[in-house]
Amino acid sequence: MRKLLFVLIALLFSSQAFAVVINNVEVDGVKRIDKEVIISELDIKKGTDVSDSKINEMIKKLYGLDLFENIQMNIVGNTLRVKVTENPTINLIEFNGNKDLDNDTLLSEINLKPRSVYSEYVVNDAINRMIELYKRSGFYRVEIKPDIQKKDQNRVNIVFNIKENKKTYIEEIDFEGNTYFSDNALKYVLMSKEDRWWRFFSSVTTYDPDRILYDQELLTQFYLNNGFVDFRIKEVVSNLTYDKSGYFMKIYITEGKRYRIGKLDIDNSIKEIKTKDLYRYLEVKEGEYYDASQVDLSIRKMQDKIADSGYAFIRIVPVPTQHKEKNTIDITFKVMPTKKMYINRSDIVGNVRTMDYVIEREFKTKEGDAFNLSELKRTEQKLMGTGYFKSAKVVTKGVDGDPDKLNLLTEIEEQSTGEVNFGFGWSSYNGGFVEAGIKEKNFMGRGQTLGLTGQYSNKQSRAVISFTEPYFMDYDLSAGADIDYSYFRYKDDYGYDMTRFGVGFRFAWNYFDNVRHFVRVSQRIDDITNIVGTPPQYAQKEEGASTIRLIDQTISIASIKTDYVNLTKRGYYMSFGLNYAGLNGDEHFIQPEFKAFFYRNFWENEWQLGLSFNAGYIQPIKDEYIKKSYRYNLGGETLRGFHVAGIGARDKIYRNYSLGAYSEMYGTVQLNFPLGLPKEYKISGFVFYDYGKLGKPADLDYNTMYYDDTWRTSVGFGIKWYTPMGEINVSWAKPLQYEPYDRLERFLLSFGAQF
Repeated sequence: MRKLLFVLIALLFSSQAFAVVINNVEVDGVKRIDKEVIISELDIKKGTDVSDSKINEMIKKLYGLDLFENIQMNIVGNTLRVKVTENPTINLIEFNGNKDLDNDTLLSEINLKPRSVYSEYVVNDAINRMIELYKRSGFYRVEIKPDIQKKDQNRVNIVFNIKENKKTYIEEIDFEGNTYFSDNALKYVLMSKEDRWWRFFSSVTTYDPDRILYDQELLTQFYLNNGFVDFRIKEVVSNLTYDKSGYFMKIYITEGKRYRIGKLDIDNSIKEIKTKDLYRYLEVKEGEYYDASQVDLSIRKMQDKIADSGYAFIRIVPVPTQHKEKNTIDITFKVMPTKKMYINRSDIVGNVRTMDYVIEREFKTKEGDAFNLSELKRTEQKLMGTGYFKSAKVVTKGVDGDPDKLNLLTEIEEQSTGEVNFGFGWSSYNGGFVEAGIKEKNFMGRGQTLGLTGQYSNKQSRAVISFTEPYFMDYDLSAGADIDYSYFRYKDDYGYDMTRFGVGFRFAWNYFDNVRHFVRVSQRIDDITNIVGTPPQYAQKEEGASTIRLIDQTISIASIKTDYVNLTKRGYYMSFGLNYAGLNGDEHFIQPEFKAFFYRNFWENEWQLGLSFNAGYIQPIKDEYIKKSYRYNLGGETLRGFHVAGIGARDKIYRNYSLGAYSEMYGTVQLNFPLGLPKEYKISGFVFYDYGKLGKPADLDYNTMYYDDTWRTSVGFGIKWYTPMGEINVSWAKPLQYEPYDRLERFLLSFGAQF
């Protein structure tokens, strides 16, 4: 008992011996940091008892600030003395050895900058951040070592020595659990691809965890769009090889059963909308395999239809009923109740340069009208179609105190509309060419276009000044004027050279969104010189200047949509033109023309079948002679396998030059297809069949001229490459039907670039 009492007394005196009442705190060694900051962090008030354990806690707390390299504390009397050595400041940050990631990219990732405080922790954190950044770029073997160089005035330079090593690519992707779709079919769905030699420009062959997550979404959506509603991804295993040179991925999945659509029903709560009218917007059909994307599309189409009747906030919920024993899914589209809305006010924000009326004239919906979603979407499309804006979005906002009305707010982000273009290229016919131009598409913020362009090639020199007012006299009527000067060096192909100077006025308007009428009134002077290889009487009719006054008009109907991912088109374009030359000019004729193009996509929009047909006819008035420069010629890009102006009537002595024709018919059947290369290469192949026929000239003389009323045809193949410098088009054609006097040219190359 005495021993226990002695121990307790000893501990009591011992704790009192190591606990001192502090009345003052002194801080020494600080240069950049305020002493009061340190004292406030210690949180010691006058009269506080401080023990050794308390001192240890305070030292740890100060070290946690990452401001000090060394900290010492001791007690002298009733004063706590704190002596610190501040961490150096960072003077300079450098990177050595980095090639794939530049300095700015690395600096933006780390939390270091000059004049900030140096510590081992922040340097290690910066290294870890850079390593993760490199991993996202495929460099899993990157090595980063810091070199800390001490400078005067307690400063340091930090040099990160980086050894990037080679990228880590995906060597193989395997699937486990797939029975309906093959591994190759599923690999095609993923964005990530296996490393192969032809993907040397691709960025999707490196391992990226974020991209793998996106691949899982793509795979899930693929199965849901093909009827597998119970599809699940159980696990994705990614193994890095021992030397970290490659990744092997294995995706474990459960496909489940494949379901077809059973019964379809629409539960419509809006009485104004006829339920039977909504069924036509269903993209899913009973008996077909379930497709989640088509279900979503059906909902969007019904929403748009209902919204056009004034219902702004329409919600449609698909309610599925799964019948596992029959492998079918019944779907009820439940149209939730809502109110009809009207436009209260329309405002525009964000336009600094563009006049308000330029934006307002694109609106069909006015204040007081019922809400119409299709019209607002069409307005957004038309605003973006002007080319004046980087973005144009029409948003709706409720009106306080009036739940049946909406305010429209058009949010505009303008972009530069001035263009300076420079281009060059080469083609089999024109040889080398160069062109330059300057254009302002939103002249003085009024939506007008003013441009000047020039071009020079082996065959042609040209300069054009043009002006366009898209809403002439405040009507939906485009009007414009052009001044055109050209010089054609056609001696080697048509047997003459020609100078042309013209002035024209044009008008265009739409009857419907896809039906457009174009009218142009022009006068030009054509001066034909340097005629070669023609009989004297022929030359007398051709040589010299002539004035032609034309009224051109064309009605076109078009519905073409471009898939910019697969570089394909779908839809159609048709036009009928009727040109008249007269009005006291030197040439008098009527010229009807017809053009048609049809595009059809299939196999995931990657294949495209294109059909075209063109026909034209020149009818002289009063049986007048029509000069060669106004006649039709075929060849080159219009009939591959034949030289420009390579077919048609020819002089028996001077057979290099086509005499032209009063009528023409030609067209193409072309199949564009992928070559199996990554889409980012933008390389596709094509095969084609071209056909064409020229009529005879009015002055045909079989004694001195060749002519056969036969079709010319050719087949061939080619490659298109959409490069950053422009499109390269290479094709080879074999003429199938031709005449001995035709000029053949099997190889065709064109290349162009814009800056």
